[in-house]
Amino acid sequence: MSENLIFCPLCNSSSEFQEIESTYVYGDNSGKVINHCIACDFYYLTPCPTQEELNYFYENNFEEFMSDRSGNDSDWSNVNKHQDINHREYLRREEFITKYMFDECRVLEIGASTGFMLSGLLDYNKSIQITAVEPSKQFSKHLQNMGISTYRYIEDISNYKYDLILHFFVMAHIRDIESFMQKCYDKLDTGGVMVFETPCASDPLYSLYDIPKFKDFYWQVAHVYSFTRKSMEYFLDKMGWSYKIIPHQRYGMSNHMTWMQTGLPGGRGRYSSIFPETLNESYKRTLEGSQHYDTIFVEVYKK
Repeated sequence: MSENLIFCPLCNSSSEFQEIESTYVYGDNSGKVINHCIACDFYYLTPCPTQEELNYFYENNFEEFMSDRSGNDSDWSNVNKHQDINHREYLRREEFITKYMFDECRVLEIGASTGFMLSGLLDYNKSIQITAVEPSKQFSKHLQNMGISTYRYIEDISNYKYDLILHFFVMAHIRDIESFMQKCYDKLDTGGVMVFETPCASDPLYSLYDIPKFKDFYWQVAHVYSFTRKSMEYFLDKMGWSYKIIPHQRYGMSNHMTWMQTGLPGGRGRYSSIFPETLNESYKRTLEGSQHYDTIFVEVYKK
């Protein structure tokens, strides 16, 4: 990426297609901004952190950053509590993953955190072979204590192939996304599938409801890059892969209403006693059918 902002780091479009999206970046005090390439609809943090800065952040400071950011909605201070609370994330993602699993399936998760995804998958099928990549010193130790084969970085894995590779909310944190994603793809065996999830910049709180407080919260120093469907399609086509993009709305009515009322995160389930889950699910599915949703699932197939 050019540090003088002349070119888009994804499509290489020139400065006439680059505009500043936000001068405020959550968690930053060094003057970073979010830029938007109107040619490919890609958002990027600039100046971009060095790889050394990113490695240090994720190895040492990520849990503290996320604990401050998440508030009462999650617990990043205790690995066991974090694993238990985030079982709900496994349940949300299960349908996107288990359809590609089979007995003795070789599964690699990159950015495995406290292992809540891998432990859930192992409960689903005891025969699968699981491996984790996790840079956090605290989390990688926890994974090892769980008996999971764990590596700090994907480069540390030898010439081993996997049937299913997973990563969730990892891509936004990577400086060299082409190199990282190619390494993931190269670890797939023939016929293997990579399933990943990443935030989508067409989040309805931002692109539809236009809540100023959410804008200040959304653009964060931990996200180097942010995709929309258009920029994700551009990236995947550039890589030359066979793929499927699935729009997904992660957060529901209670969270959105809380943002509208208070300008603060949280609110999960706050109004569940009033509005039935069928209505909440209908709300999320409707957003997924529009151009306003907060998450993208992607399936990449290696033939």
